[in-house]
Amino acid sequence: MQRPVALVTGGNSGIGFECARSLAREGWQVVIASRGLDASAAAVRRIEGESGAGAASALPLDLGSRAAVRQLAKEL
Repeated sequence: MQRPVALVTGGNSGIGFECARSLAREGWQVVIASRGLDASAAAVRRIEGESGAGAASALPLDLGSRAAVRQLAKEL
């Protein structure tokens, strides 16, 4: 059975992280999109430590750049 997928912007800290963490605990595949790739990678490791391998992944995203938003949409 495939997990439903949720895209969480800013999911590497604060409310975004807690949202991503909660979704992963509920069985969702979480994609964290943010500018801070190191922070996103750390958030993915924390989430996977709690919810298992494959529960989260990270993609780069700068919401101030239309090109970056388009690129993320292509990758998804």
